[in-house]
Amino acid sequence: MSLVSSGKIRKRTSRMTFFDRVVFMRVIRRLIDAPGDPNWYGRMVQYHGDMSHNMHGMNSVGEQRFLPWHRVYLLNLEKRGKKIDKRFFIP
Repeated sequence: MSLVSSGKIRKRTSRMTFFDRVVFMRVIRRLIDAPGDPNWYGRMVQYHGDMSHNMHGMNSVGEQRFLPWHRVYLLNLEKRGKKIDKRFFIP
C-alpha cells in the first residue's frame, strides 16, 4: 500500500530500489554534514526532540496533533532534500 501525498503516490521503503536508497542516504548525509552549528538539519532534529510544543501525544491535544504535525515536518524535510537532489523523496 502506498500513501498519496500532494497528488503523488509515495513509494514504500520496501519498494525502494538500491538507487533510491543511495539518493536518500546521500541527501541525508549532506543535510547532516552541512555547515552551521546547528545547521538546518540539526535545528530540525532539536525541534522534533523538543516536547514543549506538545505534538507527540503526551495528552489528548498532542494525540490529535501527532500525525498532521509530523506530515508537515516530513514534507519540509523532503522539500529541503529536493533542493539537493530532485530525485529525493520521503517514503
